[in-house]
Amino acid sequence: MPGRWELVEVGGGWGPNRKPYRVVELVINQKREGVVYENGVETATFQLTLKMRLNTVWFRINQQGKSIFKLPLGPNRWGLMSLCGEKLGLSDSYADGYAYAFRRVPSKN
Repeated sequence: MPGRWELVEVGGGWGPNRKPYRVVELVINQKREGVVYENGVETATFQLTLKMRLNTVWFRINQQGKSIFKLPLGPNRWGLMSLCGEKLGLSDSYADGYAYAFRRVPSKN
């Protein structure tokens, strides 16, 4: 999961999914600490907490700053995470909540 992830789709509520109107990237390190960049400018930082339950990955995010990427998850509310190869999905655990789809940005090595 560590690496750079580009936001490719935003969903929420009963409306259709849409492409983000800015370039949004998450950079996540081994400690699950992250930085949100919008159009190349740092806009927020966050800490992910993960847990497994019933073969499902749940997460909590503690985000500081303002960004179009936001998941309002409180102390007793967890979101759902899906990670499949080069794709990362983060969503509110409620059926009509926010959902974000990311793709891994290849490293420049």
